[in-house]
Amino acid sequence: MLGHTAKLAYFALMYYPMRANALRHRILSMRVTPVKAHLGPGQRNYLIGWINVDANFLTAKIDIWADIRGKLPFKTETVTAFYSHHVIEHLPDQLLPFHFSEMYRSLRRGGMIRVGGPNADTAIKKFEECNLDWFDHSDVLIFEGVGEQRWF
Repeated sequence: MLGHTAKLAYFALMYYPMRANALRHRILSMRVTPVKAHLGPGQRNYLIGWINVDANFLTAKIDIWADIRGKLPFKTETVTAFYSHHVIEHLPDQLLPFHFSEMYRSLRRGGMIRVGGPNADTAIKKFEECNLDWFDHSDVLIFEGVGEQRWF
């Protein structure tokens, strides 16, 4: 797994290529069949029959290379279902309203969005136990005093 600094460098370097690729898919897509989109399949969770979208083209098995922090690579009202599992916690809080509005923009009438994340009860318990090994240190936000925060 990449460290936080490496992830930041990757996203900074690939920012414009990923945005351009998402735009290309959004504009040039000729799909007439209903689209089911899986956001963030990673290395092991590729769903057959779904369009799998991820920012990691090196190790993830994907159909579309795009950064889901930006505009999604789908035309308006073309997706019948969105599925995203253990991805939402990797997005900055300030981007969540935009991310959900993008899913809504892309969603067909009567479509569905299913988002799953970590079990908060278990996360709180592990944090209280100071068991930080349970967390992926590149994505855990630790508060250190009043108004200070840092990423591991």
